[in-house]
Amino acid sequence: MLSNTLFIEGGTYHVFNRGNGDDPIFRNHGNYEYFMRKYFLYMSMHWDTHAWCLMPNHFHFIVTVKPSPLLDEHADCSQAFSNFCNGYAQAFNRQHHRMGSLFMRSFKRKNVSDVDYLKTLTCYVHNNPVKPGMVQYPNQWQYSSYNRLYNSEASQFETHPLLKLFGSKEEFHRAHIVHNSPGANEILCAA
Repeated sequence: MLSNTLFIEGGTYHVFNRGNGDDPIFRNHGNYEYFMRKYFLYMSMHWDTHAWCLMPNHFHFIVTVKPSPLLDEHADCSQAFSNFCNGYAQAFNRQHHRMGSLFMRSFKRKNVSDVDYLKTLTCYVHNNPVKPGMVQYPNQWQYSSYNRLYNSEASQFETHPLLKLFGSKEEFHRAHIVHNSPGANEILCAA
């Protein structure tokens, strides 16, 4: 049950949402950049962001909740993310002369406690623009963390919490290509 999943210190989560009625939530390059600037401003104190992908009508983040001095990390993360989304929606609505809700009622989050699932989820998130044919390979989509992760130093593949699951740049790339191969196992998660 996605909506009842609680943010717990040290927990890793897939956080995602889409535009209300599948409407676009990004209409131009500036929207994507503004969204990520505000995202890190609001959320970097609450969680580490391992991977992400922004699509024209939805987004995905893979995050791990940081230790917090607050008593209720779930409420703190949820409120901060809600504030971020509301702030972005207000700015988007002003810029595009629109009214009403930009996002579906509440964002979704799913606990990711299995290492194999985390690895597959990372490929799923980065391959979001590949599946509908927007690009041929994940490195061609500029609104995701694929290139930043792929271009990491070799030493980071030994220490970064997500990259070390892949072990090397070559395996990171291969896993993403295999994920898109005919007959590859699909991840069952709502986008």
